[in-house]
Amino acid sequence: MSQRRGESVAIDGFRALSGGSISEVWLVDLLPDGQVVAKINADDFQPAFELESQGLAELRAIGAIRVPEPLAVERVNNRVLFISEAIGRGDHPPDFFRRFGQQLASLHRRSQRDPTSRFGYRADNYLGSAPQPNGWCDDWPTFVAKHRLGFQIDWARQQSIGSRDLFPLVQSVIKRLPAMLAEASEPPVLLHGDLWSGNYLCDSDGQPVILDPAVYYGHREAELGMLLWMGNCPNEFYEAYNKCWPLRSGWRERAEVYTLYHQLNHLNLFGAGYLSCCVATARRLLR
Repeated sequence: MSQRRGESVAIDGFRALSGGSISEVWLVDLLPDGQVVAKINADDFQPAFELESQGLAELRAIGAIRVPEPLAVERVNNRVLFISEAIGRGDHPPDFFRRFGQQLASLHRRSQRDPTSRFGYRADNYLGSAPQPNGWCDDWPTFVAKHRLGFQIDWARQQSIGSRDLFPLVQSVIKRLPAMLAEASEPPVLLHGDLWSGNYLCDSDGQPVILDPAVYYGHREAELGMLLWMGNCPNEFYEAYNKCWPLRSGWRERAEVYTLYHQLNHLNLFGAGYLSCCVATARRLLR
């Protein structure tokens, strides 16, 4: 930090922040002034921190919505630190979710690639603490089948998590993906990838902020699958998004494909408590 700021910097104090289920998260007060956020984990977590830093930088470069600036990833003894900009929180103004919807749509639209671009990312990364494969695919249904639903259901089998109902249901969904997703064919956009209520906030100026990404280039409806499940966003958010960049008819039904992906990931990470929602979502998709 001293090199970055061109002056001597010292730690004046620190306190733990809530929400750090994977890493320790600290708000660090600096001398002569300023604050940063420091995430701390074991040294084998360095690749995950580096990928998170790269993802934040890519989202920031679009310039559509506020994203914390990544500052450094450093190894100290047997620990690794990820240091990023500290953003002060504020109360939601009445139009917060309208702004959020508009700015997310702008992020997606500004980052959209040309129609011949592939889906994926230059590296595999992490969805929370879970591996997220991002190998390039020429079409979106193949990407979802292989790297999203297929990966998660194979992982569940390896862990012997699931039920006699779940595996054939998800396989049936996978078989139907080309037909399910054909009506909404679009070029890929840069996705946050893990956008739920814990990964966005309101800053002290009332502006939306997104953080803790799991970025890749995919269909923009994939972003909405997690938000519909765990985003706590009112209809005003979706209306604002749709007004800024209209979604194709049937998007809510298709978004359940991506909700299923996140539910399967929770099943694999946290256990059988998520089994019933996985089965229910798969059944809805097969109606």
